[in-house]
Amino acid sequence: MQRYPAHFVNQARRLASDGLPYGEIAKKLNISRAQISTWCIGLSKGPSSSVIRTHQKRRKLLLNSENNILNMINFDKNNAKIFCGILYGCEGSKYPATNGVAFANADPELILCFLTLFRKAFSIKETKFRVHLQIHNNQNYEELLAYWSGLLNIPKLQFYKPTITEPHGRKHRKKYQGTCTIRYCDYKLQLKLIGIFEEFMRKSSLQGG
Repeated sequence: MQRYPAHFVNQARRLASDGLPYGEIAKKLNISRAQISTWCIGLSKGPSSSVIRTHQKRRKLLLNSENNILNMINFDKNNAKIFCGILYGCEGSKYPATNGVAFANADPELILCFLTLFRKAFSIKETKFRVHLQIHNNQNYEELLAYWSGLLNIPKLQFYKPTITEPHGRKHRKKYQGTCTIRYCDYKLQLKLIGIFEEFMRKSSLQGG
């Protein structure tokens, strides 16, 4: 049986602890995968806690690296219209497929962000809001109704009857609160939002050139 220097064994175990697959370690050290597997018996695979902490720290630094540019933005009525229009152009329903404002998403923060900007940007009537939820049949509708009503500050009486579906596949989103659609029956506001988005796209293309 061929004997290998101790530093080979230690290097292989360290690489395995850092999450590198056995096959990659074998290529790197020019040793059979079976030998690597033998050396790593009893070793928990996956990144070490120190590696995980380092990755988390780097990720947080990157996430926050450009946040200071938001300090230069005044979220007044005009800027609220711009950001609201951009969001609507990406996620909102378009005319004439729908005759009014309709914004749907499964991310509560995104829904709340759009609604906050929409309320700030335009003079609206709160009684004209309608909300539709699409949920799974293994979820508690009354709990979700209370959650969304409280989050959006829209009375439960302004919620439509929900659409209830059966979840498909084995993967389930964590903390899934259903898909929420905010509706506001005003095609003029819908066209204004789409117009803002289209003009934003046009001017962005010109600036980019």
